[in-house]
Amino acid sequence: MTSSRRRSGSGQAGGRIYQLLHFPLRGAGAGIYALNLAERLTARGFEVRTLRADHSPAAAAPPGDVVLFRGEGDEGPADLDFDFPVFASHPESSGSTFGELTDAQYARYRHVFRAKIERGIEQFRPDVIHVHHGWVIASIVADLGVPYVVTLHGSERQAYASFPAYRDETLRGLTAARRVTAVSAEVAEHAVRTYGLPPASVTVVPSGVNTAMFRPLAVDRGAALAQLGVLDTGGPIVLFAGRLIPIKGVDVLLRAAARYERLSQRPITLVAGAGSEAGALQDLAYALGLRSVYFLGQQPHAAMPSLYALADLAIVPSREDAMPLGALEALACGTPVVASAVGGLRELRADGVALVRPGVAAELAEAAASALSCPPDAARRETIARAARARFSNERTVDAMIGVYRAATMHPDRQPACVA
Repeated sequence: MTSSRRRSGSGQAGGRIYQLLHFPLRGAGAGIYALNLAERLTARGFEVRTLRADHSPAAAAPPGDVVLFRGEGDEGPADLDFDFPVFASHPESSGSTFGELTDAQYARYRHVFRAKIERGIEQFRPDVIHVHHGWVIASIVADLGVPYVVTLHGSERQAYASFPAYRDETLRGLTAARRVTAVSAEVAEHAVRTYGLPPASVTVVPSGVNTAMFRPLAVDRGAALAQLGVLDTGGPIVLFAGRLIPIKGVDVLLRAAARYERLSQRPITLVAGAGSEAGALQDLAYALGLRSVYFLGQQPHAAMPSLYALADLAIVPSREDAMPLGALEALACGTPVVASAVGGLRELRADGVALVRPGVAAELAEAAASALSCPPDAARRETIARAARARFSNERTVDAMIGVYRAATMHPDRQPACVA
């Protein structure tokens, strides 16, 4: 199916944006990015629909459609009888990586997504399609005759390197896009270098934070720790929030904790997240004799502001990364951050941030101890949060993305009619 129609107007003042995503709108940065974008665009007068993967239509909001996958324990109807595939891991999926799909599974996956995308185009008649990740969906949309943009979140590049069978489709989807955006300058540089995209075709649109949700909060430390099942020893609190996979470097954090737990006021380390390394990391914590490390499992996104407010320090010990949303959310809450100087994190020159070499536990421990020697008070948190609001708010992201949509719908002989 192709869609050749163009309209002179739309049902909303801003136009119609159709977002497409391989994953749910929760559990990982790309989904949260897409959800935040949909909410802010809607507030600006755009009409937004989103197609995404999930296990239940009941979990589907904002408006749009869902490709239903069968997760562990699911018994209801499903479009596909396997869980949604992943690049490396996703806390909502017990499924295989894309590289482990059989030919038959991949053919069905592609067929279902294409059918739902075509139906969405026919019913919604978007002005522009916004595809998250340079991956399979972009190559499907390349055939459908509607202007589209692709956002590179960084995680797809691991799959591009690991799963050669998908490279031709990835390249076709990227090269046919009207515009490509990247969440950091480092991701943009990788796109030019690896995918051969012209530098002028890639725009950096950094991730934004919902600063109404992520802001300095007052929390009852004792009650909050008790609810989490954490013994309050009185020491400062360190937080890691993210997926428990090798590139996130949580093993380095645990080795650093073995050093900073020797401080007179032994810090408490909270690990919030799930992933393929969870069991191995718990084994490592036991082997290191760590006394104050708690694995909290995957936490609801709505619970994260209170966790950041509870923490005296957030640590992002990644071996490689694009621009992890957790670092920005922590800063928006006024929580200082110690992070690895890798990927997009190297661009995070912000008040309250200390960068260290990746993979060096002694250096991470030293930076953590230095930050914890003077935990942030309310005034310090507000200073950090104010700087984060100015630089990383969702409104800045939306402003930039509207400009990308406008450019994507332009024709040489006229200005865009619908995307305002």
